[in-house]
Amino acid sequence: MRKKHELTVKPAAVPRARRSLKESQLGRHFSTIELLASFVNPILVLETDASVIFVNRSFESLTGFRLAEIKNRKPPYPWWPRVTAAFHTKRLKKDMQMGIKQFDHLFQDKYGKPFWVVLTMTPMVHNGVVTGYVSTWVDITAQKLKQIRKTQEIKQTEKKLRESLDMEVSWRSQLFRMLVHELKTPLSSTLIASELLCEELKKEPFLSLARNVKRSVVSLSSRIDELMDVARGETGKIELRFSQVDIAKMLHQIKEDITIACSGEGKSFTLDMPSSIPVVWCDESRVRQILLNLLNNALKFTDQGDSIVLRARAENEDILFEIQDSGRGIPKPAQRHLFKPYHRVKNGKDYYSGFGVGLFLCKMLVDLHGGQIEVESKPGTGSKFSFSIPMESKNNLESAT
Repeated sequence: MRKKHELTVKPAAVPRARRSLKESQLGRHFSTIELLASFVNPILVLETDASVIFVNRSFESLTGFRLAEIKNRKPPYPWWPRVTAAFHTKRLKKDMQMGIKQFDHLFQDKYGKPFWVVLTMTPMVHNGVVTGYVSTWVDITAQKLKQIRKTQEIKQTEKKLRESLDMEVSWRSQLFRMLVHELKTPLSSTLIASELLCEELKKEPFLSLARNVKRSVVSLSSRIDELMDVARGETGKIELRFSQVDIAKMLHQIKEDITIACSGEGKSFTLDMPSSIPVVWCDESRVRQILLNLLNNALKFTDQGDSIVLRARAENEDILFEIQDSGRGIPKPAQRHLFKPYHRVKNGKDYYSGFGVGLFLCKMLVDLHGGQIEVESKPGTGSKFSFSIPMESKNNLESAT
């Protein structure tokens, strides 16, 4: 039974192969080389030391090298590009050992023109001993060039799309800045006027009207800021300013503001935290923004007599915050969309006021800190929003520098 890869053929008369063979040391493979000379595919025959013994006409036509020029030539071969000669030398040794089929070899002809071949290395065996190798090539240059052109076309299309997207992002950014400027300018004047009225007016109902104007202006200004933050976040332009933050101090400051708001609406507020909390490396203003947003949502979705609890504790390498209320709760289907932009929760047949970007912005800011945010809720039993902030992470340190 013949061994795998052993090449044995019947003799045929090919004068050119005969002349080459007389000069070689592989007379015992005369019949093999005679047949290979007539192969349509390029053929290269090598000695066991990888020196060239024979090439057929197809090989000469593809590479431009005549047998007389390269006979007895050892690696590196002249059809190997200089920059990849070391790689091809290593692969040739492996192929001669294993007889493995290789794909997509990039070579060059005598004049420097590139071409691609699929190469198969087959050992020639005589009496159980490897006495040489036959390297059979399949020219795949046409397919490769077609693939390269297609790849270039795809890259050009991607480049145009990227440039178009960049222009769109730039236009949106400019539009948002313009809108913010146009809206903020009159709001600033209105806010100053409402604050002066609140200081000057002493009688009702005028004092209540002035305070109502002030609350509305502050609320509108806050929503404009949220929209601007979302626009920055979608274009990757939100920058966090990290510092060592005293979380306990920040939470007590928040407690003062939220307690007043809860008292005015007949709701209770509790701050639940241990006697000491580690200092955290974070953007204080953004963490405060997340907490206030979640707490204001709790105020919105609770009724008179309900309770709101803010918890904070160290957990592993994070600080975990929880905002829990005893309000109406959120249906399961709606929870899947809570952190998506411009999603608003229904209040009966109507939607709650706002642009629907608050929770989306919260998630964006938590993600930028390297934390996670989630919700647990059931209609009639209230909701619990929790998020984590790493106490000190590699990402935070890199952002600070």
